[in-house]
Amino acid sequence: MADERLFTRRLARTLDNPRGSIRSTLNSLTSSLDPIKEPGKNQTGAIILALILLTGSVLLWDVTHQKISIDEAESPTSASGSGEWLIWIEESGQEVSITATNVISKTNRTLGGMTWESTPQVVSSGNSFVIYNEFRADYFRHDSGTGTLEPIFSEPSVESLIDISISSASSDSGYIAMLSNESLRIVDTSDRSTRILESASNSSVIASSGSLVAFSENSPSGPTVNITSVDSDLTLTILLDPRSSNRIEESIRNSGALLDFGNSTIVELVMDSNWLVATVDVGPFNRTIIVDTLSINQTLISNPRWDSSSPSIGEGKVAFLQVTRDDIISTSQDSLRNNDVYVYYIESAETRQHTFDDDVNQFQPQILLDRLAWIEVNDQEEKQLLVYSFIDTIEPRNSLLLQASILAMIPLIFLWTLQSYGVKIVTQRV
Repeated sequence: MADERLFTRRLARTLDNPRGSIRSTLNSLTSSLDPIKEPGKNQTGAIILALILLTGSVLLWDVTHQKISIDEAESPTSASGSGEWLIWIEESGQEVSITATNVISKTNRTLGGMTWESTPQVVSSGNSFVIYNEFRADYFRHDSGTGTLEPIFSEPSVESLIDISISSASSDSGYIAMLSNESLRIVDTSDRSTRILESASNSSVIASSGSLVAFSENSPSGPTVNITSVDSDLTLTILLDPRSSNRIEESIRNSGALLDFGNSTIVELVMDSNWLVATVDVGPFNRTIIVDTLSINQTLISNPRWDSSSPSIGEGKVAFLQVTRDDIISTSQDSLRNNDVYVYYIESAETRQHTFDDDVNQFQPQILLDRLAWIEVNDQEEKQLLVYSFIDTIEPRNSLLLQASILAMIPLIFLWTLQSYGVKIVTQRV
């Protein structure tokens, strides 16, 4: 009752004289700061607390923005990127929209050209990329302009395209490799001249880098990759070995899984400089291998017990998907788990896992300049295009602020200690 009467009196006083009530409240707040107005322990402690809150807020902001989502990509169906640029495709009803975003400057550009009757795919390399479907390929090159980015040219195909790869020989030239059931057609982007490789007619996937084009082939010995140069007729043949150690293979066989190395096939290929990455179907699951084409050394970079897919290579890294199973052998539909994003660091030969959410599926990881991008799908089938930064997440200006705060904190802590000690001595004397 007393509290109710007190509240009623204060409310009546506020309604009777609002300005006086506000002035009284401000005076009360100001008086609460009186202990830190005078130089002493309380004032020094308040400064230290303010510095801690400031630096903590800066660090929290930078850390939470290491992985960001591109809000403009509402429901991306596919994405590809290289360097600073990431291209994604969205389908809304009967309309297909394609957007290129610069992950450094955060600028977006809409792509022009003829409309697409079906949802196309995209492949990128260096400063150029290709949007394609079964019978058409549009070649684009990034520039410093703004507005709609129009294709340099559009290349039709009478034959149904199985796979397309693009390489950049220089800033304004490169090659498009277009694979069909009949042949492998290589188009020079500088003059649109064409060369046909009949020997690749049995291939199912291709990759390219610079003037080199790699294509898959099945042989009695196992999965094979042929690498040929556009500038010459020389071809290098590499027999892939998707096997792991004898101990691991024996444990997999003992669990009941049947590995079919004799009929294993290459299902995905990517290439960058002298590095070739292949995903091989060995029966129950796929395995991902990296090959140094100079030394022909091969390394199995995926877990030999888990299914892997969607490799992307660049900037000394290989991103790929891997199904991290609790039951590492089971391949039944009931036991399948969502894909996680992994990155293999070529220089250190180390593999790191970058996603850990069991309820979220990831697909199409892309290696960009100092960044990693992928599409995330939750259990409600909602999609997000995410970009993760490999570099130091602390902004340069925030780094200077952090250093200054630490330097200021050291003498303030000493001062606070001396002031506390002095107050204690005075109290004891009194």
